[in-house]
Amino acid sequence: MIPRRTIAAAFVLIVWSGLWFAPWRLWLLPWPWVRTVLALVLFLAPGVTLHAVIIRDAKARPSERIAYGFALSVMLTGCFGLASCVAHRGLTFVLIALWTTIAMGGLRLARSDWRVASAWDRTALTRTNVLQLIPLLVVMMLAARLAWAPAGGTDDFTYVARITAFQQADTFSFRSLGFGDAITIPPRYWLEYWTLSEAVIATLAGVHGLELTNNYLAPFLALLAFAGLFELARSLGFSRPRTAVVLAAQLASLIALTESSQAGKFFFNNLTEDKIVAAFVLAPICLAATTRYWAAPARCRLLLAGLCYLALALTHPTSLAVTVLITFAYGGCELLATGQWRGVTRLLAVVAVVTAAASIPRFVDHPARAHVHFTVTEAKAAGEFGRSRMSRLVVDDQRRFRTASSVVPQLAQAIGAAVLIAALVRVRRERAARYVVGALLVMALPLLQNTAWLLGLLITPFHLWRVPWQAPFGIGLALMIPPSAAALPRIMQRFRPLIAVACQIVALIIVLVTVLPHTRRRLFSFKIPRDWRSGLYTDRELLGSPRTCRRTYADLIAMGRLIDTLAPGGAVVVGDLPDTNNFLPSVSTKARLVLFRQAGGTVQHAGLTLEEARVREAALTRLFAADAPGTERLEILSAYRVEFVLYCGLWPEAGELTATHPPAVQLEATAGDFRLYRVRGTDGDGASH
Repeated sequence: MIPRRTIAAAFVLIVWSGLWFAPWRLWLLPWPWVRTVLALVLFLAPGVTLHAVIIRDAKARPSERIAYGFALSVMLTGCFGLASCVAHRGLTFVLIALWTTIAMGGLRLARSDWRVASAWDRTALTRTNVLQLIPLLVVMMLAARLAWAPAGGTDDFTYVARITAFQQADTFSFRSLGFGDAITIPPRYWLEYWTLSEAVIATLAGVHGLELTNNYLAPFLALLAFAGLFELARSLGFSRPRTAVVLAAQLASLIALTESSQAGKFFFNNLTEDKIVAAFVLAPICLAATTRYWAAPARCRLLLAGLCYLALALTHPTSLAVTVLITFAYGGCELLATGQWRGVTRLLAVVAVVTAAASIPRFVDHPARAHVHFTVTEAKAAGEFGRSRMSRLVVDDQRRFRTASSVVPQLAQAIGAAVLIAALVRVRRERAARYVVGALLVMALPLLQNTAWLLGLLITPFHLWRVPWQAPFGIGLALMIPPSAAALPRIMQRFRPLIAVACQIVALIIVLVTVLPHTRRRLFSFKIPRDWRSGLYTDRELLGSPRTCRRTYADLIAMGRLIDTLAPGGAVVVGDLPDTNNFLPSVSTKARLVLFRQAGGTVQHAGLTLEEARVREAALTRLFAADAPGTERLEILSAYRVEFVLYCGLWPEAGELTATHPPAVQLEATAGDFRLYRVRGTDGDGASH
């Protein structure tokens, strides 16, 4: 007789396979939020299954399954993606490999006690514990709301282009975005597979990458970020009430740090980007796994920690480097306080191996390597020490520099110093204090001139401003609060949980009322346009810059598909600057660009020198300049062999070109405010033929 648990496992596997492969997204077209939630559940499934196999614990918290499941799903997707790039497989291979992970993990669990796969610690579902969840849920939902910023732009141009490339490519490779197969992507992207995870989610949800990253994904990532922080706090020994304080303090700190280049601005407005996901979502999970292993060393927990760091390595190198530094500093505090050499050194050795393997692309000979500078002197000599870099660094001489106070305000530095002193006092007694000391010591490195240059050699001086993203905002502030409510009168002991919950919610309201009025104008989420579902906005426009035309997702996506149809072998396409041109690789894999994200981005992706990229930027600026003569426009189009021009709005100069040099430019198609022009052949003097 077949065991009952085997039958149940087979039934679950059949249902899961149906959800994974069936076209259910077509039945839910009017509800993109629902499709995104279901796609995220499916994406989490391989990681949750793998976590249940590794950690055979029937009393795992739901947040533990979800947080570690997310990290493991990112790790699995990255490993399958890297294998696909090397072996020239496509997205279908990755999807089947993820489904196979679920199948094999489910069969493995079916052969053991079914309770090992349980995500719920049912003994914790008491009235007190349920009440203590209320402040946590309030903070997490508020964070999700604030992280909802329906706009794209800046680095999103590159990331959505990678999502589109992963979805539409027959086979994966290391080819460049928008500049032809002969050029490889910069080594920085050889191990970047968070965009592949987004491509998997977008495919499962039936949502275009632009819509997923701009409109739907960020709130759920905010929930995952706070779930990871919850796990870290609990692993460090915080009770549920104190963990609620951790989450509230984290949220308040991020809200207070929303000036340009500060942590909160990027958390709330750019959460879908790989570096933000790595710093705010994956890094706390890695540190939680580290803490769990040091608290109870076991091979399964060592394996789990190593896989979490591998997920981080397959997401973003700078965030990995900062997390590794925190881990080693934290480990040093553990060694000094506990003397547990074996457990600490084993994990640090695993982390070192993962980091060393992830560092290999840094030393690959590639044209983009010439534009990655590890000293200010090199950047100045190459003419690549621009305004944005200058605003984030204070440079006294070529070697003495530090992160500007605009990144970490003086008040934040003073609070950090106070937290560090409080943690040092308790470093021998509490593991949380040891983590805070280690993390704050790393946070101090870019703020001091004598150490900033040394850290700059590891992650470049121009990424130092990202180090404070991983500051222990919430845990550090909560560490200064007494760990219990023992001062309450004994007569109130029976009602203490309810009183504690009420006090936490009131305190949260007071903090938010104090902080929000000073920062709400810097948060995108307070300026949601009415047509956010259909209208495509850039971050500049959501902040108030005027729109020159109305872009919609449907119109831009339709134009991208038309370009792919008209030029199946590829064609050189330019769009009006700056936004339409930058959106091209997000909707078309056949478009070959002249310029991408101005000169700096073109250098990285086209294998050009900075001088060549600046010439291209100047040429396209003249192409769309109102005072440029028709012959000059035609010379530019001919010089770069442009076959199509995509313009948002009416291109006034197109009519002039048609009248003076017929038939140089011909309107091919329209979609909303977008117009696609076909460029006929021209010779060098601008005469058409």
